[in-house]
Amino acid sequence: MRQLGLSNLFHLKGYNMPNDLINMRGIILKKIALAFLLSLFLCACFAKDVERVTLPDTEIKFITAKSNGIKYKLFISLPPGYRENKESYPVLYLLDPDGEFALSHNIAHNLINFDTIKPFIIVGIGYQDQELSKMTVDQFWKQLALNRARDYTPYRIQDFERSDEEYKGLTQHTGGAQRFKDFIEKELIPYIHSSYRVSNDRAISGHSLGGLFATWLMINYPSIFDKYLILSPSLWVDKGHAITEANKINSTISLRAYFAAGTLERDEHGYMVDDLKLFYSKLPKDPNFKSKLDILKDENHLTIVAPGFTNGIRFLFGK
Repeated sequence: MRQLGLSNLFHLKGYNMPNDLINMRGIILKKIALAFLLSLFLCACFAKDVERVTLPDTEIKFITAKSNGIKYKLFISLPPGYRENKESYPVLYLLDPDGEFALSHNIAHNLINFDTIKPFIIVGIGYQDQELSKMTVDQFWKQLALNRARDYTPYRIQDFERSDEEYKGLTQHTGGAQRFKDFIEKELIPYIHSSYRVSNDRAISGHSLGGLFATWLMINYPSIFDKYLILSPSLWVDKGHAITEANKINSTISLRAYFAAGTLERDEHGYMVDDLKLFYSKLPKDPNFKSKLDILKDENHLTIVAPGFTNGIRFLFGK
């Protein structure tokens, strides 16, 4: 059988060479172009699908402290309806916002929307040099540990490095709470007052070392905040020094404080519940000092945050 060339094949099928080939090439090019445009469209749709999740009614601000030269990153949560009215709101200053801001924002908004608590603004005090998206996880945790050791500890702690592996080598950085306090009192609070509609009703929330810092403020500088939300404070620091100072709180100032710890919080420092109960027993029994202690069953040092914060803001801002 005689082999057919390409031109013979097209003629047998009724194609006219070379015009039919030219027409086919045009059709193929059009299909390639359409496929390319479709791929661009699909890529655009895919890119849209992987955009970062953003929280409504939140903002990020940056400020450099004059008191200690630290560059802070502020996580701002505005209550529902803030932009639609002219009301002034209480402010809750939140420590450790990298791990707790989104959680706190959502809990607060849900309780506000269900009319369980009064609305308030949240100001998370974070750090510009502590950005997980720009560093490895290991680098992030090391920087986090350094920032907390410096800002949250009221005094130089000689046994700090024996406390946790994450604080190895950080003893020299401890004891910066006084400067951090000065930044909050003299710079941050005035800045928030000039930037947002706020009342003079102020609260602070701290967990672990942040809880120690909030406890130290309540004892030594009770007039800065009206309300305190203190979760699993590290009262073991400096051989339990904060516990010995519990009776120093000025009971002539009207304060409201919520404390919580979990029944599973036991480590090399002992039983955190025992420390908190002992501290709480030494607090003033006075009508001006309204307080509540929760020991939450089956909660550990991390899981305490969500239920503790929920119960805490209900106690501090409940209707």
